[in-house]
Amino acid sequence: MKKSVQILLIIFILIPVLSSFPQVEFTGFGTTGILFFERPVAIGASQEVYFRGKLQADIKVNKEIEAQLDFRGSSDDENVVLREFSAKFEYWERMKIEIGNLKQPFGIEQMIKSEDLELVEESFINNRLSDFGYAGRSVSVMVSSEYKKKYKTFPFSYYISLFRNNSLTSGAYARLSYHNNDFIYSLNYSFQSIG
Repeated sequence: MKKSVQILLIIFILIPVLSSFPQVEFTGFGTTGILFFERPVAIGASQEVYFRGKLQADIKVNKEIEAQLDFRGSSDDENVVLREFSAKFEYWERMKIEIGNLKQPFGIEQMIKSEDLELVEESFINNRLSDFGYAGRSVSVMVSSEYKKKYKTFPFSYYISLFRNNSLTSGAYARLSYHNNDFIYSLNYSFQSIG
């Protein structure tokens, strides 16, 4: 059985289980269309049909604990993949602990949901950096605090992440940002150990 069919079956089995939690919110999107290319038919098709989709379950266990499952599928590889799973613990106002398959806090594209970015696609540089182990997702433990306007006396946000991924790369990321009205000044540190 294809992996995508297996994952879809798992999703449909998980939906009743997830609905037993006090607060579960499902979000997602689906897009389809036709891409047109200016190229001779001898080189390849001049048009391609594409599709993309996302199904996300946000699970609120209680006031301090949340979890997230994010499934994505596209016509590029014709598979549905579990892109993110995470648990978030927020027992303190200025410190959140996250565990799961998380984006590494390397740049602004990792701090914002991809759906909220004003880019149509992931930026070229972010895509290339993820090939080298930066800007990707890894199994991680992250401690963070995001800046909020009510923190006028403490205009900082920070992210500290320890990770290990499937290529046996492990390491740490640290990011400190100073928020000055509409400007953000950030310092990043990345350490990676291969093997």
